[in-house]
Amino acid sequence: MTTNLSPTLGLYNIAKITAGEQEVSVSWEDGNVTTYDSLWLRDNIPENRDPRNGQRLVSIADIPAEPKIESAHAADSQLTITWKDGKTAHFDCHWLRAHDSSLSIDTGFKRLPWTADELPEFFWADHDQVASNQDLRRDWLAAIVRDGLAFLRNVPIEEETVLRVASWIGFVRETNYGKLFDVRAVAHPNNLAFTSLGLPAHTDNPYRDPVPGLQLLHCLTTSGIGGESLFVDGLAVAETMRRQHAALFDLLVHTPVRFHFEDEKTDLSTERPLIACDLHGRFEGIYYNDRSIAPLLVTPDILRRFYSAYRMLAEMLRSASFNVSILMQPGDLVVFDNTRILHGRTAFEVQNGTRHLQGCYVDKDALNSNLAVLQRKGA
Repeated sequence: MTTNLSPTLGLYNIAKITAGEQEVSVSWEDGNVTTYDSLWLRDNIPENRDPRNGQRLVSIADIPAEPKIESAHAADSQLTITWKDGKTAHFDCHWLRAHDSSLSIDTGFKRLPWTADELPEFFWADHDQVASNQDLRRDWLAAIVRDGLAFLRNVPIEEETVLRVASWIGFVRETNYGKLFDVRAVAHPNNLAFTSLGLPAHTDNPYRDPVPGLQLLHCLTTSGIGGESLFVDGLAVAETMRRQHAALFDLLVHTPVRFHFEDEKTDLSTERPLIACDLHGRFEGIYYNDRSIAPLLVTPDILRRFYSAYRMLAEMLRSASFNVSILMQPGDLVVFDNTRILHGRTAFEVQNGTRHLQGCYVDKDALNSNLAVLQRKGA
């Protein structure tokens, strides 16, 4: 077939191109080599996408099943492919490099685990500054991705302010509690969250499908004694368990657990593992709320081993090495990833004060979308 040597091409330099009927091999000057399959290239011809929104105009069923390459050459920051059926397409070299499946592309959206023993400096920003400054808002959103949580101070102490802050991230997820919920002690609670009891570290609503992605909590008033907020990084706990107790970790990843919640008007139930990993085996989320775990329906052959893993996770979540305590003051607001950060509180007295927080949920894809747009604007 054809081989073409080319000088500088856009942001990347191509040293050599070698084409066969089934694939094109690109040797980049930085030493990386990328192989692009003929069918993949045919499926991703730029003109087969709408130029305004990037959506496909051609189905996989509309292209040849075995397109054979006639030639390939590079010029003017483009790779040009011609197939034997006469079809020609031009690919931007920067686009090709960005879609190199052999490389880990750095999107900037990195999650960094933390513990109480090695605590980072959490992101705190002034409410008015984040409201008016896009660069600061981008940094605030990036901190939520990086650490799993971020804070605002000097938030107006007015009810429903949390909904306005939530709108900076995305759309509010309405639940059986409404668009927002009041976290305070009430006379006849349908949830232990609405008492003055201490709550161990947990994630909210694991009995929902899907689980709320982000939670916002805005402190309006504090109690006289107690009521400190607790935070645990489930990513750090999970990765520590993976390193130190791999077999128990695998049990938690592969064993479904049923979560259940009901009151007079609601009956919610679903199954999911306590720790979830994606298709690459990377930590995806933690779902832990022992107040809502239904009786375990685990087969006898793994029941005892699963209880050992379950206990190990519970003990780690309770450990002082992972728990961080923050006494939020009126006007403070926290946003955290409900599929990564576990939260809780110490018990508090209601006689000498009324602890009152207002909260709401936002889907996590909105965080990633807004952050990507702000990153793009600031590029």
